[in-house]
Amino acid sequence: SLLERMRKAGLIPASLGQEDWKAIFNGGIILPDGRKLMAVREPAGYGMRISGVSPGSTRESGMEM
Repeated sequence: SLLERMRKAGLIPASLGQEDWKAIFNGGIILPDGRKLMAVREPAGYGMRISGVSPGSTRESGMEM
C-alpha cells in the first residue's frame, strides 16, 4: 500500500503535514538522504516512486551552462 511504501522509504506518514502531502502528489519531496519521493498514478490507484538525485543535478539560480 501507499503508506507501507512510505514507511519503507524511511518516512512516518503520520508526521507529514498537509503541505507535505500536497507536495508528494504535486511533484514530490526531497528526503533527507537526497532521494526524491513522489506519488505516481498507477492503474490500480496511486503508488510511490523514489528516485535518486544525482550530484550536480540542481543548479543555482542565475548560473547558465
